[in-house]
Amino acid sequence: MPRCLEPGQRFPLVLKGDKDKPEGERPTFYFKAVPARKYLEADQKARDESGLQAATEFLKDAIVGWENMNDPESGEPIPFDRESLDSKILDADEIVELFVGFRLGREDKKKSE
Repeated sequence: MPRCLEPGQRFPLVLKGDKDKPEGERPTFYFKAVPARKYLEADQKARDESGLQAATEFLKDAIVGWENMNDPESGEPIPFDRESLDSKILDADEIVELFVGFRLGREDKKKSE
């Protein structure tokens, strides 16, 4: 069955800067399956308009959770909140990395199946 039709499907993405961290400590973002048309529309919007804004809007819809995301001062876990992606969690380069990684991560997964 296509992943977009399975609501519980999600897949992880880790920022390049976190890949060397131990697995139990590595900040990980979880994405839901998103129809290709929705990604392509966001990708085109990113090329035509404000790329960062289009990528952020797409990520806010596609990310369904995270783990090992801790406040640097208190060490306490940061609760999942889509709205905090661009205001507290990610810088501009990381937003672009996740947006591009969304597509590349899916392609890597397909190659391994």
